[in-house]
Amino acid sequence: MIDYNYEILSVDEEQNNMSVKFTSDGREDVIVGTPLPTEGMTLEDFLHPYAPIGYWLEKDRKVFVPQVGVSGGYSVEAHEEKLKQQQLEVAQQFANSNEGMLLRELQTQSTKDLVKEVLVEEGLINTQ
Repeated sequence: MIDYNYEILSVDEEQNNMSVKFTSDGREDVIVGTPLPTEGMTLEDFLHPYAPIGYWLEKDRKVFVPQVGVSGGYSVEAHEEKLKQQQLEVAQQFANSNEGMLLRELQTQSTKDLVKEVLVEEGLINTQ
């Protein structure tokens, strides 16, 4: 997340708006127009959705510059198959992890407990 500061530059009660300057270390300042906050809100909570965090994050991203003349194609079917394969790999990694094994053991024990409870309620077994 990006930490930032804000400064109210102007307020126009008649037009119900204000100008706010957002600053963050190492990033360009951004001036944003917002409506005036309503009573009961803190200024910080009100202004947070207007903070240009997404803009700053986008500016931080490294860009890929394609070469002129490069061409290609896109197959929805191939893309969907690749996505399914990635999801399957993630699921397999989870299933093989300690958390996955623990979850399966908990599900098994829960099922056993439920079956036992039903059998006791039906009088088919006695736990004593």
